[in-house]
Amino acid sequence: MARKLPLQMFISIRASLSCRLFGSSAMKRQASVPPSINDDGKSHNSAARQFQDDKFDAKAVENMIRTSSKKDMPIDMTNPYEKKKVQCLLCRYQLKLDYKNMKLLSQFVSSFTGNIYEKHITGLCQEQQDRLVKEIVKSRNAGFMPHVFKKVEFFRDPKLFDPNNPMKPHPH
Repeated sequence: MARKLPLQMFISIRASLSCRLFGSSAMKRQASVPPSINDDGKSHNSAARQFQDDKFDAKAVENMIRTSSKKDMPIDMTNPYEKKKVQCLLCRYQLKLDYKNMKLLSQFVSSFTGNIYEKHITGLCQEQQDRLVKEIVKSRNAGFMPHVFKKVEFFRDPKLFDPNNPMKPHPH
């Protein structure tokens, strides 16, 4: 069931709409001309008869459409579902690998077998992993690092990653 608006509320709504569309002259005339009321409570003044001599203000309508459509425009924001770009440890801190830096290179070698950890465990990018392997081989050939086991003095170094809990699943 439709709810009927009180007559005064209907007049004020109609007046504000006419002011927006046809300028302030319609508002003044609407306020000065009281509507006549039928026996059934409806007004004799129709919107068409009331606004006959008013001119249509196209600019006001365009501005009203622009302001109302700006509220419906999407907001510029970053994609909340986009995954953050993950950088490897060496790229993030811009570390340069050197075959003489045994302390850094030994972090990427297993202390039990002397094998070099793979990139899914270390979390390095392919480029840095290739550099790491070359530098470790160069360091071993130069005699700075042992081939089989990690040096005992580097056992207590802080862990850069957990070899038992890889950052990425194994590719095979």
